Amino acid sequence: MLRSRSLPLLSALLLLAACDSETATSGGGTGADDQGGGGQAVGPASLHFFVDERPHDPANEEHESDEGRFSDPVRIVARSLGPKRKVRLETSLGSWAVFEADQDGTVDLGRDAPLEGSWDSVDVDGPIWSGPNATSTAHDYEVWLTDAATEESLASGTFHRLTVDVGVETTVISEGTRVGTLARPAVPAARSRPAVLVFGGSEGGASSGTYFARYLAQLGYTSFGVGYFGAPGLPMDLERVPLEILEEDLAFLASQPDVDPTRIAVMGGSRGGELALMLGARFPDRVRAVIAQVPSGYVWGAASGGGGPAWTYGGEDIPFVPSAGAFPESYFEDGEQFFIFSPTFLASIEAASPDELALATTRAELIGGPVLLLAGEDDNLWPSCALADVAWQRLAASGHVATHGDEAHCFPSAGHFIAFPPGTSTLSSTAYHNAQYDIWIDVGGTPRGNAAAKRAGDSATRAFLERALGEGGP
Repeated sequence: MLRSRSLPLLSALLLLAACDSETATSGGGTGADDQGGGGQAVGPASLHFFVDERPHDPANEEHESDEGRFSDPVRIVARSLGPKRKVRLETSLGSWAVFEADQDGTVDLGRDAPLEGSWDSVDVDGPIWSGPNATSTAHDYEVWLTDAATEESLASGTFHRLTVDVGVETTVISEGTRVGTLARPAVPAARSRPAVLVFGGSEGGASSGTYFARYLAQLGYTSFGVGYFGAPGLPMDLERVPLEILEEDLAFLASQPDVDPTRIAVMGGSRGGELALMLGARFPDRVRAVIAQVPSGYVWGAASGGGGPAWTYGGEDIPFVPSAGAFPESYFEDGEQFFIFSPTFLASIEAASPDELALATTRAELIGGPVLLLAGEDDNLWPSCALADVAWQRLAASGHVATHGDEAHCFPSAGHFIAFPPGTSTLSSTAYHNAQYDIWIDVGGTPRGNAAAKRAGDSATRAFLERALGEGGP
């Protein structure tokens, strides 16, 4: 499943980037209460939902509930089915699976693999990621259980998922280049909180940052989700974006009355992952920790393709890896042409001189606290494991890993769209249509691999934030 690296990831490298707009839960069906007790089941069949609010904490105990946060893992258990009975589980999300009950008449999605279905292995998230994509996000989903042979109705239940703005106070900010959403837990702070400055990639605007700010606030962190181009008051394109915009955003976040200015992290995905590494290296006195999702340890040029820099500081262009002008690979499927851009980055690295590459690094070793790198082994938009390794090699060689306990995860069968928390279908997570250029872009991974990476990456992020900043909370 998850492959954690404290050795090299690889070595080698986005102009185009877009971010997608279980690890087994504790207990995993091993407790007597979770199993429904010993002995042969008697009585009508029943469905139960067990929510894990701390999937990153092995000591945490699940609790039974029909409500939970949107991205928390939910383990479904069916009881009193009769020994070895085959049952079909279906959801209003469009997912389904057939199981065989154990000798006690129990089916436990944290323990049992389907005999057949829309997912095929032990996976509490299977009912979520394997359902077809919907036109709108379902916050309530129904589960039905029937006899697989007779289709007799046995049990049903409904689970409600709280949206990321529940229990969160938000303030929309639009003051010059300060553009985004400030989010904090609705419960007043009894003490100063750790905080996170968060942003997206080359999709532009502040929507990705806003989503993550609410999500992190629900976990207990005061967060500022910002844009740095592509919104009123900001540069139009990812070209010559002044890092001073983010420097001022950091100062604004640090000035909040409920924020501990010594406990601020930055978090970004794709080009935002590149940016997060740069901010940590350039402002080590302000940034306490860095989370870089599908990132690059090299700096790249403008996403506009004009050949100029993406970033500036103090009026000076920040060096970047020159484009070799290589063309993406492509293939045809169902009458559509799909493009794979990862080879273009590798070609640019290969063509660049050692001096050019040295100047274009993000200098991750200068970051003043721990670093978390999350990448996909099968990323076809850019080779994020190889690009993350550029930063990792510098962290390891400088002794930063030994000092700060940095982490690097290269998730197998995972592509580029793994940054957002779990909770939605991943059936369309392997490619997307770029409306601007009217082309299909293959971003890699498999639906199951991307779902597993989302869950593992989310758990790693929660654990990392607690370790680096302390627990969030009221």
